[in-house]
Amino acid sequence: MVYQEEKRGNYRRGTAGSADTGNCCRSRRSGVIAQSLLERFGTGRAGVWKACLLSGLLFGAAHLTNLLSSAPFGVLMQCVFAASLGTLFAAIYFRTGNLWVTVFLHGAMDIASMLVGGLYGTEDVAESISGYDASMMLSILIYLIPTLFLLRKKKIGEVALYFGRDCAPAAAPAPEENGERLR
Repeated sequence: MVYQEEKRGNYRRGTAGSADTGNCCRSRRSGVIAQSLLERFGTGRAGVWKACLLSGLLFGAAHLTNLLSSAPFGVLMQCVFAASLGTLFAAIYFRTGNLWVTVFLHGAMDIASMLVGGLYGTEDVAESISGYDASMMLSILIYLIPTLFLLRKKKIGEVALYFGRDCAPAAAPAPEENGERLR
């Protein structure tokens, strides 16, 4: 985020940064990663879950850059939150087939957190992240429960409606294609 890359004095400047095209570019990049993982693992139940979880872990790891300005434990907590949120975003993207839904949600969440932080007098994002503690781990359920709902057994097959043709796992070549003779 623009507001996380450089320590800012107030939330108004950061809020504008979270709604800019940079946020859209980062979200699109996350969508490309999620879709690439889905193409790699396939649209079966296991493949969708692997793609969501790995996409979420990568989304969380992207927040490690905040180590430059915030307390390490707070950044670790933020990475865990972001990983669970990234998993939810991937599930939303896979179920809707629409990346713009996640772009909007990500921007709205960033702006809401900035506004709340500004209302309660937090000076900057680095201080806010440094204040994260282990008691906040329960909030991960807020992201994982909807993920479980979106990717429940009854509905997970709908992912193939949007990504089915493009995301079949690579099949092994036929025996005659790799020089072996059929017996």
